Amino acid sequence: MWQRLELRAQLAIALAAIFLVLAGVLAKIGAVGMPGTGIGWLLAAVAGAAVLTGASIYFLTRPLGALAEAAGRFASGDADAAVAESLGSSEASETARALRAMNETMRGLEARLAVLNAGVDRRVAERAAEAARAHAALISQGERLRTVIETAMDGIMILDEVGKIETFNSACERIFGWKSAEVVGRPVTELTADEVRRVRGGQLVFENLADPLPAAGPAAGNVHTVRGVRRDGTSFPLEVSLSRATIDSASVYVAIVRDVTEAVRAREQLFGLATSDALTGMRNRRYFLEGAEAEFSRAKRHSRNLSLLLIDVDHFKEINDTHGHAAGDAALKSLARVCRRSMREVDIVGRIGGEEFAIAMPEAELASARAAAERLRRQIAEEELSFDGKAIRITISVGVSAAEPRDMSIEQIMRRADQALYQAKGGGRNRVVVASSVGRADG
Repeated sequence: MWQRLELRAQLAIALAAIFLVLAGVLAKIGAVGMPGTGIGWLLAAVAGAAVLTGASIYFLTRPLGALAEAAGRFASGDADAAVAESLGSSEASETARALRAMNETMRGLEARLAVLNAGVDRRVAERAAEAARAHAALISQGERLRTVIETAMDGIMILDEVGKIETFNSACERIFGWKSAEVVGRPVTELTADEVRRVRGGQLVFENLADPLPAAGPAAGNVHTVRGVRRDGTSFPLEVSLSRATIDSASVYVAIVRDVTEAVRAREQLFGLATSDALTGMRNRRYFLEGAEAEFSRAKRHSRNLSLLLIDVDHFKEINDTHGHAAGDAALKSLARVCRRSMREVDIVGRIGGEEFAIAMPEAELASARAAAERLRRQIAEEELSFDGKAIRITISVGVSAAEPRDMSIEQIMRRADQALYQAKGGGRNRVVVASSVGRADG
């Protein structure tokens, strides 16, 4: 198109030049043939060339100006810039149509871009809303977890892989007497009585536990009682439920702790009531027989010695009748004290009846048991009991027997000892009688 415009401009200039040359020739001829007319022809030629050149320039520059104006508006961002298609030349009209087509294309692209932008904005807004909701849910979940931990009745500690405290809730503060800020970052071993030694191979090692703690999993079945240490240095029974967990890709211990001082005291009291004689503190009959039977089974399994003493307070009814039942109770307590003082720690002592006591002596042959019985008899006889301002002395009779290969239970040994005791009381009391292997009792 621009080549054709250039060609037209060159043609107009050439015609103007020819017109001027022709006018010059005519002027020269006129000057020769008709003097005075040459100047007129020359002026007329100049005027005609000027008109022709001006017309060419007008018809060339008008469409170009319109095109330039439209292009300028279009370049400045005016997508509505338009050019009339009839600008006086096919080239300009063609250019106008091209600009109009380009304008329409740009409008279509702008519309599509607006739709795409709207879609992108919508998706961005949706993603942002989802992220905000997820963040809020995460914060809410964290807050709920912290609330649960802080309001729990049991102590909750979170420990890192080397046993250092990361979380220490309010219940832990009440149990141990430390504030959370004072213990976070410190090893948990500072809160135990040397029963949690250290972390070994990713596992907390308890001194009083034979089995290692599981490397992972819940605390079910993994409850242990250790000795905790309070801030004031006092120790107490501490129940610990310990499990492994992964939090934020880090392996941690979650420890649920509970001060079980009252529970242990109650269990001990219940155990004492169930196994001990309320008056003397000795084992009651059931608990004595349980321990004696266990020692009999062990002695039989390993072919070890086991002896048994049956003791009866002489004339106990007379003590009650003469001095009252309180004096009789005092006499039984005195006998229990002497037994504890005289017998070995491994010996099992129990009150099995009103004024009857029994002693099982593991690893003791018959001669050693007889010597122990004689020593006990003498100490009782020498013990003077002061009651209500009066001195009371008691004596005992003792039957001694030992386990034999043919015995099948502790009851058989007790039966022989009872026979020996019966003979001791019948033989004058305050004496020791040993049951023989054939059923006779030797004094």
